[in-house]
Amino acid sequence: MHTKQWKSCVLFQGMDDCELEEIIKQIGNHTKTYQKGEFIFGEDTKPTEIYILLDGKVSIGKDTPSGKHIIITQIEEEGDMFGEVYLFIKKESYEMYALAEEETKVLAISKSVFGIQSELKRNLVLKLQENLMRIFASNAYQMNQKIKILGGASLREKIVNYLFEFYPKETEILLPRREEWAAYLNV
Repeated sequence: MHTKQWKSCVLFQGMDDCELEEIIKQIGNHTKTYQKGEFIFGEDTKPTEIYILLDGKVSIGKDTPSGKHIIITQIEEEGDMFGEVYLFIKKESYEMYALAEEETKVLAISKSVFGIQSELKRNLVLKLQENLMRIFASNAYQMNQKIKILGGASLREKIVNYLFEFYPKETEILLPRREEWAAYLNV
């Protein structure tokens, strides 16, 4: 993984090259490649790592007891992180799955890097923890936006709420495939 890819991740924001080198040395190169349709983790997988997208596309979803697939979010931006919440709330297993939508490469980071017992310097651990808080806050905001969309009483209202996510910052919106959009809107 190149330093540029590390810097694109919110988890490593505010760190200089020396600090990044120290983190890289501690974390190591734990990159994993998944083929299209392969699970990165399943609903019954024990959380042991945080994942950072290096290349590809990941869908985070949930299957209902009736067999319906619900897409919670899609991870498409290099440097985006996923799987972190369950690791820190000490759940025995994920309650959702992460699926590679195309050939996908991720960096897997152990939870031990973020702890007080970490081999990293205390100031680096504090920066990582602060960045994690920023990520958790952003995820909470995104979930609130998703709840607004799903809370629409009709399909039309859900679509309008979805489109308002992009207003006014986007002048052109690329819509997902019909099946993906239906799963995202839970219709």
